[in-house]
Amino acid sequence: MADEEDEGGGAESPKTVPYERFRETRAELRALKGQLESMKALEAQVAELPTLKAELGRRDALLGLARAGILDDDGAEVAMLLHSRIPEAERKPIGEWVAGFREKPESVPKPLAPYFASAPEKPAPTEQRRVGPPGPAANTAGSSTISSEQVKAAFAKAQQTGKPEDKAEARRLSEMYRKGG
Repeated sequence: MADEEDEGGGAESPKTVPYERFRETRAELRALKGQLESMKALEAQVAELPTLKAELGRRDALLGLARAGILDDDGAEVAMLLHSRIPEAERKPIGEWVAGFREKPESVPKPLAPYFASAPEKPAPTEQRRVGPPGPAANTAGSSTISSEQVKAAFAKAQQTGKPEDKAEARRLSEMYRKGG
């Protein structure tokens, strides 16, 4: 019988915890789980850091190349390859290295020479030209307006000759006249 009393529970057993202590422990456990989740998120961000650093370095290099005038991917790739061949002890950041070619054009590597060649000067415009070929009934006074007489003359010529090109010219002039041109 004594065994039955011990099993059935008379007094508090050593395994029970007061409810208040249970609540505190449970709250601490939830707080720790929240911290653990935050740490896992930070761990994932830290794992991503080398990739982000490499991407930042690549973009910084492309920005330096763009400032120097190398805007296309092929030119940037060639510049990066040539830059990587410089011994590390002598290597400047790629933007500085490429910018130096503006100051010393004779030091430009041959593969990058087209990017640093001086642009040919544009010839000065000599005169303004009228767009499109002048037709047989074109206004010879230099004005771009078409008169009704010119349109009539073009249709008369097209009717007289019957040539398709004269008919096309008459239609073109008529269209220009309607548009106010």
